[in-house]
Amino acid sequence: MKFDLHDEPRSSTGGAWPPALIHATHGFMSSQVLFTLDEIGAFEQLRVGPLSITQLALATKCDPNALDRLVTAGVTLGLLERSAQREILIPSQLLPLLDPSSPRCITGIFEHFRRVSLRAFGVLTDAIRHGRSCFWEDHGGHVEGAFESMYSTAEGTSKFAGAMWALGYHAATELCEMFPPLGSRCLVDLGGGSGSFSIAALERWPELTAVVADLPSMKPVVEAAAVQRGLQQRLSFVACDFFRDPLPRADIYALGYVLSDWSYERGSSLLTRAYDALPPGGLVLVLERLFDEDRSGPATTALMDLAMLLETQGMHRTAREYVQWLQRFGFVDCQVYRSSQEKHAIIGFKPSRS
Repeated sequence: MKFDLHDEPRSSTGGAWPPALIHATHGFMSSQVLFTLDEIGAFEQLRVGPLSITQLALATKCDPNALDRLVTAGVTLGLLERSAQREILIPSQLLPLLDPSSPRCITGIFEHFRRVSLRAFGVLTDAIRHGRSCFWEDHGGHVEGAFESMYSTAEGTSKFAGAMWALGYHAATELCEMFPPLGSRCLVDLGGGSGSFSIAALERWPELTAVVADLPSMKPVVEAAAVQRGLQQRLSFVACDFFRDPLPRADIYALGYVLSDWSYERGSSLLTRAYDALPPGGLVLVLERLFDEDRSGPATTALMDLAMLLETQGMHRTAREYVQWLQRFGFVDCQVYRSSQEKHAIIGFKPSRS
């Protein structure tokens, strides 16, 4: 039986707690259940097929009684199911998202949430009081440490890139169907990560070429993806610090989840550099989560906005705020495209010569 938010816990007056309060009060526990199931390898074992608690305990090298309690929590949260024979399995709708062999797998992001974000949210009160987070300074580093942490090992880089692919590729393919034709131009994806947007664009427009410009550790990830998709002749990689190095020549610059990572000043510097480097008629593609215009949601954007406060120098914005930002640096004819997922697009054009 699933946990019924309307049955328990109950308030001192005998009424059920409102679901919003239950989720907020117990949310950190639910996250730890999810992350621990992933960390001990439970999802990896269960993707092969249902297992008894004894079999799963042996496979994961866990205490069977403690594991049974963790599994019970997972079942009540809808992360796992128990069959009539009391075997444990992953719900079919979650399997593609929790299966490491699936291109939709998102578990690569769990390690960062577990190792960094959980600790960072521990200083939320101080960050709210002082208007900034000292998280990285307190841990002997600097804000760039957020990105260094994600790419600290080859295995970590691969997992994180896989999660970014799962979170980005399907939204990118949807958005590319909405955009005006990009034709035979050159797209440079600044901070392009796994190359999910570049690949979606290349698949949409056969005459397009693309370059992913990111930290050197992403090179093998992008090159492997290019080979897998048969795009190695049209997709290349260049190691680039886009705040310091000359930007690769492009007709189109894509900024996917980049502006939200940095302060307004550094984001403005990057937009200026992109504008100056583009030819007349070139364009910039900003790919981001977006707040509703009245900032009443979505909740995931609001929560990730707090993560930006704590872990980076950035923030999330509304579509109008992004359009105004682009216009401030000379971009015109700005257009907003919304996908059915959490990644949306704002396009701005550099004016053509008269």
